[in-house]
Amino acid sequence: MDIALAKRLVIVGADSYQLLPEQPSFLQNRPNVNRTVEEQSQSKQPVVRESELPQAAANSTSELDSEDTAKPGTRVSPVKLVLAFAAIYVIWGTTYLAMRIAVDTIPPFAIAGSRFLVAGFGLIVFLSNRGVKLPTFAQWKSAALIGCLLMIGGNGLVMWAIQEIPSGICAVVIATMPLWMTLFDWCFYKGPKPGWQVTFGLLLGLVGIVLLIGPSEILTGETTLHLPSMLAVICAPIFWSIGSLQSRQVDLPDNVFMSTAAQMICGGAVLLAMSALFGELAGIAWSEITWQSLSAVGYLAVFGSLIALTSYMWLLKNAAASRVATYSYINPVIAVFLGWLILSEPITPRTMVAILVIITAVVLIVSMRGKK
Repeated sequence: MDIALAKRLVIVGADSYQLLPEQPSFLQNRPNVNRTVEEQSQSKQPVVRESELPQAAANSTSELDSEDTAKPGTRVSPVKLVLAFAAIYVIWGTTYLAMRIAVDTIPPFAIAGSRFLVAGFGLIVFLSNRGVKLPTFAQWKSAALIGCLLMIGGNGLVMWAIQEIPSGICAVVIATMPLWMTLFDWCFYKGPKPGWQVTFGLLLGLVGIVLLIGPSEILTGETTLHLPSMLAVICAPIFWSIGSLQSRQVDLPDNVFMSTAAQMICGGAVLLAMSALFGELAGIAWSEITWQSLSAVGYLAVFGSLIALTSYMWLLKNAAASRVATYSYINPVIAVFLGWLILSEPITPRTMVAILVIITAVVLIVSMRGKK
């Protein structure tokens, strides 16, 4: 979901989303996919292979399909690997807790919008000073489309839903990202047809979602969880998946970090406009905003949208993608534990069974696709 964001510079961060946490394929794009390897070599640009294409917040099929992308003969520092994995495991796993704390005294769309604008502008200034080319007008239009799908549909819905449902439950639902990504890639983007193991994982994941809400509650409409919020958080990974897949079809900056910055700026601007349209900004009680909420927003912007996502991008080039994708089932475990420990969020036996079913489904899909 947070994770749901540099949930892939997210999500994002993951934080939902993720980038997910909160895991970031948020911010995933496919640079120069229309250029051949020979053309890229002639232009003295590094060869971009399918397995090396970064995928943002939460979990694109290229990430799941690729193997180790580290350069042959290159020895990666074990310390760097440990720190990078710790970032996407721990930071993205904690973004759901941060989101829940932030919405206590600050409206959700105002949080999401300001978070992405701060991270996006900070990143674009940094890259510009290093000589990275700014997006063209056409690329800004593409970034606006993908940014809205990822930042609003992917992260904004989670921010809104987390006001009413436990942060741990949000993280578990966002962890279904690989399910939707695999399904939509096959149905609408000419991706590989799922084998029986992956198909079983898809069905198992849907069963887990039904268990999480409650079969009888779905039939009667009387659920202990806020149903509109549950529907919103279920839709979040769907939007995130569509945005991640569609990013491969549009013109985005070759530099994935610049592409991510542009998407965050566009998505953040629309989120702030929505906040104003819905009366959030006018209704903010500035004197009632707590330092905990402000700190949570800062944490989401700096750690969730920049540090964790940057670590994720580095890992895609230096570790097996199937190993990197393990964040999608580590994050919900951390989020559920922190929600129970710090926020006293209840964990019922049915919830535990649903969590195990969903995580099993994600592990099955990720591991099977990683073997292809």
